[in-house]
Amino acid sequence: FYDGTGSFFPEDGRVITLPADCKLADEGDLCMARIEDVCEGDMIVMRSGDSGILVDEASERILGHKDNENLFDMATDWKDSLDALLVTHTSEEVAVALRERGSSASAASIQKWAGPDVLGPRNEHVFRELVYLLAEKGKIQKVGSELTSYADICWKNLQEVRSLHQKAGSLIRHDLFKALFSRFGNKSGVVSLSDRESIRLDGNTETQLLILRVAAVDTSVAYVQPSRLGKIDDLGGNKWLG
Repeated sequence: FYDGTGSFFPEDGRVITLPADCKLADEGDLCMARIEDVCEGDMIVMRSGDSGILVDEASERILGHKDNENLFDMATDWKDSLDALLVTHTSEEVAVALRERGSSASAASIQKWAGPDVLGPRNEHVFRELVYLLAEKGKIQKVGSELTSYADICWKNLQEVRSLHQKAGSLIRHDLFKALFSRFGNKSGVVSLSDRESIRLDGNTETQLLILRVAAVDTSVAYVQPSRLGKIDDLGGNKWLG
């Protein structure tokens, strides 16, 4: 960023960005951009603290509601079984087994599905074949209709979690638009910003939002601890940069 800091993001992650001309007419002007599409000069919004990824924070808030508290666990119950399979099989061997079952999958995808940053396959057929493969390998102790029902429930819950993530994005855009326009806006709809600004959302005195201008994007992949993702870092002498 232009202030000399930087941050690592998951390569398939997303961030909220402001329009290049800083004109805000409505919430739709705040875009949810893929990390791979972020470029020099973009203004992105992050949350200060342990995790700067706003959508993740909002998702955790929604999933923490009493009506949703078990949803994530039920949606990802199969991940422990995949972890167990990867103790005795490589991710490439699992990917080959899935391809033999008519499902397109790569070793990289298998690793992502096993990790905390990706919910799982987005294709229902691929997801079901993964669950059936885990059962075939003895990692899920279910057969027949019980196994089919288990796959049905997991897939349904995965889709519900994804829907809540989309809701989180809308919630953040709504609150952020109000806060931005309240502090920086004018009658022409132009928001005047420097390369680094900070604001707080209405009714939330604890969460500080940082608006940072991107100075450069390093597209090379760096393998870092998950706890580093989305954290603002001065990056000077950072061992992960090699």
